[in-house]
Amino acid sequence: MSPAPSRAVVLVSGGLDSTTALGYDGRAQAEARRAVAAAGSLTADQQQAIAARHAELQGRWDEAIRIYRQMRRRYPDDLEHGLEMARAQIAGGAGEEALATLEELRRMPPPAGNDARIDLVAAEAAKRLTDFPRQQAAAERAARRAESLGAHLLYAEARAAFCDALVNQGQMVAGRAACD
Repeated sequence: MSPAPSRAVVLVSGGLDSTTALGYDGRAQAEARRAVAAAGSLTADQQQAIAARHAELQGRWDEAIRIYRQMRRRYPDDLEHGLEMARAQIAGGAGEEALATLEELRRMPPPAGNDARIDLVAAEAAKRLTDFPRQQAAAERAARRAESLGAHLLYAEARAAFCDALVNQGQMVAGRAACD
């Protein structure tokens, strides 16, 4: 017996991130289309999350940002919606807007406002803006926060961003030493 439609849609939409991360963009787009088609049984919020993800996969950044902004207005205390909006802004070429979104997230009460992912996404935005000193500072903050939480994968991502920032500034030896 197959799972209930809403559960199936949630499972499909949840698999989009891992499928995309593995480089299977075509497969992720097909999964996104299936999720959108089956989303009728979901709540409006779940449908919007799937629609935003689908827009991202198709490179429709303005649409994805618009949807995430609506979700953020409805749920201003939801860190995840804010992070997704900032990532879409970065991908859509709106790095300064992403940094402004991340500053709003930093003003959230702890623990959300202290989340290391805010700094990690800020490092990504700074890199896109070719502000490598800012990338370095944000990555360093993310690494410190991740390490204090024992978040090993997040720490590794932050250290990689830190090394990348050093290399981007022409500090090859320091970048290599920091990454070893």
